[in-house]
Amino acid sequence: LGISGTPALVFSDGRVIPGYLDSERLASMLSLN
Repeated sequence: LGISGTPALVFSDGRVIPGYLDSERLASMLSLN
């Protein structure tokens, strides 16, 4: 996957998001709000 740091999120559609996300941004990326 080529992940060299943590935290990292890997989504089922293949997106890899490196680094920390605050709860609002994470919810937005997951389409929860």
